[in-house]
Amino acid sequence: MQRTKEKNEIICDWLEYTALTDVREIDSEKEKIKSWGYDVKKMKALDTGLFGYKNRLFFNGQSILYNGNYGMRVHFIMSGKGVRYYESENDTVNLIKTLVYEEENVNFSRIDLAMDIKDESIDFETMLEYLYKNNIVTRFKQYKYIAEKEISEDSQITTGESIYFGSRTSDLYIRIYDKAKEQENFDANWIRIEIVYKRERANTLAIYLAENEKTVGHIFSATLNNYIRFVNPTADTNKRRWPMALWWKNILETSQSISLSMKPEEIDIDKLESWVNKQVAPSLAVIKEYYQGDMKKIEEIIINGTERINPKYQRFLDEIKSAAN
Repeated sequence: MQRTKEKNEIICDWLEYTALTDVREIDSEKEKIKSWGYDVKKMKALDTGLFGYKNRLFFNGQSILYNGNYGMRVHFIMSGKGVRYYESENDTVNLIKTLVYEEENVNFSRIDLAMDIKDESIDFETMLEYLYKNNIVTRFKQYKYIAEKEISEDSQITTGESIYFGSRTSDLYIRIYDKAKEQENFDANWIRIEIVYKRERANTLAIYLAENEKTVGHIFSATLNNYIRFVNPTADTNKRRWPMALWWKNILETSQSISLSMKPEEIDIDKLESWVNKQVAPSLAVIKEYYQGDMKKIEEIIINGTERINPKYQRFLDEIKSAAN
């Protein structure tokens, strides 16, 4: 089956904020939370909280923390997985705009924007070469390179590479890593650049997203260019006047025009098959035996299931059919 060529895209990969009021019980706020696009019916109530909160609702990478110390408002966390699930039915930027315009006391504590580069315009060897030669102009005072390797009898295989610019405790830091290797897909080209906005920077970003018509790509590119520039050396003694490396310039120019990609949660068909084998297959076997091997009842169950396929699974099937054509 031929797959369509994947494009570079920018996604929101983390969203964290506090809103609403200090509540002991979350039921009074569920309708409001539901109006923001959260599937509160699927969220499980847990007695184990985080960050000083005693309770939380949790489902699929989304946490809603409540019942904290006096004055602690409801705290919302969406991990990358949580954002993907949310975007299967909703728009993250619209949520941010709604919160900015409608919630007087909203406070954003973290927003991650990530650019997925799949067009082979960047590779770690080139980037590391520029870093080692100090052919970089940056506002950061430090960077950290981390390589993960698998050791065998006669060789070592690099299974992961990351570069961190800045401190993870600061209001803004940047991480560049090999996403393909992280996913154990060693034949693919997939580099991810993440910009993590925290505290004051997160609030500034949220307001900018709500009040401006600029694309998310424009914001991403402007931030990246403000903090990092890979450059080619010349005779000029002032490094800041050195010309930008063409490959880095191309990344900045490419990202400028990209809108935020609504990227639904990815389907792992192997995990889905494994779950069916463990959880569903035994029940189907009982039904088959009960009807003395007659498969009509099994077929009827599958047909009924076809009519009730979850929207994210339907999109997955549509993408497969589209790629096949």
